[in-house]
Amino acid sequence: MAEIRILYAEDNEQVRKMFGMLIAHSLREHNLSIDTCENGRELLEKADPSRYHIYVTDHNMQEVTGLEDIKELRKRGDQTPALLISGGIDNLLEYQTLERVAYLAKPPLINDLSSTLKKLLNGHLNN
Repeated sequence: MAEIRILYAEDNEQVRKMFGMLIAHSLREHNLSIDTCENGRELLEKADPSRYHIYVTDHNMQEVTGLEDIKELRKRGDQTPALLISGGIDNLLEYQTLERVAYLAKPPLINDLSSTLKKLLNGHLNN
């Protein structure tokens, strides 16, 4: 079974650890590797479409928001699927204009998280 590589950005350490466990649980039947980032700038530095199958990012982070991360990655030509997670987002319409991006409100239900990740990962789960 091929490894699924996820890059996950969250500026709150406790949430990062807890949510990392939720991601792992939601894809437990797959060989999974999760790399974490403490903020949006770090995500932009580490993002690499040849290395990661999906980016998962909190929206409300200091310096660079999750939405700003995704928009910058798209400008660079990086079309890696992304999951934006937030307790609230100012402009839901703006995220909806981006391709291969999903949004979940915090805290997501495990079934919603699992189905959204699987949908975004689509072909990678069977490789």
